[in-house]
Amino acid sequence: QPLTPLRLRRDALTNHSYDKATVPCRYLKRNVRPEVMTTWPAESDVLNLRLEVAKYYKIPLADVVCVASPYRACPLGAHVDHQGGQVSAIALNLGVLLAFAKAKSDTVILQSHNSRESICISTSCVSADEPNTTKGWRAYLVGAVKALKQQGYDVSCGMVGTVKGHPGADGAGISSSAALGCALLMALEISNDLTCTPEQNIWLDKSIENGMGIKNGILDQSAILLSKESHLTFINCKDGSHTLNPPPWYGKPSPVRFMLAFSGLRVPLTSTPGFNQRVDECTAAAVALLAAVGRPDEEPILGNITQEEFQQHKGVLSDGVLRRAEHFFGECDRVVQGIEAWTNGNLETFGKLMSASGESSIFNYECGCEPMCKLRTILLNTKGVLGARFSGAGFRGCCVSLVLAEEAEAAAEAVRKRYMEVEPKLASEAHVMLLDPGHGARVFQPTIPDPILPDVNHYDCSYCLQKLQHQCVPEETRSRAPILSDSDAPTTVPVEQPAQSVATSFLGGLFGA
Repeated sequence: QPLTPLRLRRDALTNHSYDKATVPCRYLKRNVRPEVMTTWPAESDVLNLRLEVAKYYKIPLADVVCVASPYRACPLGAHVDHQGGQVSAIALNLGVLLAFAKAKSDTVILQSHNSRESICISTSCVSADEPNTTKGWRAYLVGAVKALKQQGYDVSCGMVGTVKGHPGADGAGISSSAALGCALLMALEISNDLTCTPEQNIWLDKSIENGMGIKNGILDQSAILLSKESHLTFINCKDGSHTLNPPPWYGKPSPVRFMLAFSGLRVPLTSTPGFNQRVDECTAAAVALLAAVGRPDEEPILGNITQEEFQQHKGVLSDGVLRRAEHFFGECDRVVQGIEAWTNGNLETFGKLMSASGESSIFNYECGCEPMCKLRTILLNTKGVLGARFSGAGFRGCCVSLVLAEEAEAAAEAVRKRYMEVEPKLASEAHVMLLDPGHGARVFQPTIPDPILPDVNHYDCSYCLQKLQHQCVPEETRSRAPILSDSDAPTTVPVEQPAQSVATSFLGGLFGA
């Protein structure tokens, strides 16, 4: 029977000390103060998740590796990456942890702290050619295997592990899906002894989401994989080049912080056409402009049009499509100005550029919804906030703002209280976080010596098979499969043949003899 995150944690941490900060927040009394994140991931977070995997799957702790894949924020460069534009980004000191161990078969078994469910696939059953029709977070695992196979990589080894994201990050506009995809790719590569550069993983993760019908660019993956602590990452989404831009205060206390104000919206509450339609409109603008300048055979992205060509031929565009192009060229210009302002420490200018980006997103790109616009207005009218814009498309999620460090906590509390007044129904699911530019994705290899876990010293295949069979068999046979408690570890599994044969095909020889 799958364990709840809290049971898993208590089980894994027997005889080990831990504090309340390591327990998923849904099990604790809600703290109304803004969350202040500093270093992520903490050593204790990495160790605790590795301990869970070792204890639950009964494998040596020394075999458990952990990948940290951060979420991202985009201060400047909204909605231009899919058109080969220029963007700025930071990795947040918050994200997805994936602790895992390599299996000696093609089976992948993963549990999620956030959804409290497990998934099980065979990498040999994933085709490089067939479309990815799976749903939920399983689709990202299938997509990762598929993306690697499409590039000719051998993905014959599976893995077992546990994924843990920050509670409430899904649908927040900080690229939790890209963070998960990058983590899965890195774990599969380690399990199969593959060597992929961050640049290669950017395009691999893009193909995961493109295969799911999302017409995104490379902003999210680039920020997650390339960023550096305290730096602002500049990315040219047309050629994939990037630079890491330190501020003048690098190595010293920062005078500013980034504040994420979450709206409480998890599902888009708008009749405005969504992300993919905006991409199509930008493509239509590119097609018309390329035809006007005599290059109709070039890839139809606005990044293939110069600013001068746009100004000369923009008359060929209809009103709505013209505004999408206006946003693209204006936003790329703001990114260049913003990088200069950041490196020179001109924070007021940087904040004004963020606010101008938000204005253009609303009026030129025509995204956003009423609660998100209210939240952005609250941020702009809060003392200490230098600038604000949507994080993402603005149909749900959060707003990102730049705030003076000395005013940050007071500003976060003021935003929370004011938003509660204007959107009381959503405010119960809303919260405010203070963050700093963090590290890009990293791998935490086991350290020697590791803390001792006395009862985890061998591979127990039969126990792993029995514990997981209930969630790996088909729906039609699941009702016949017994649900085992932690204390149950019989040497045989008394189920009818259909369930037994399916479970055995997935889990037999998972760790070898």
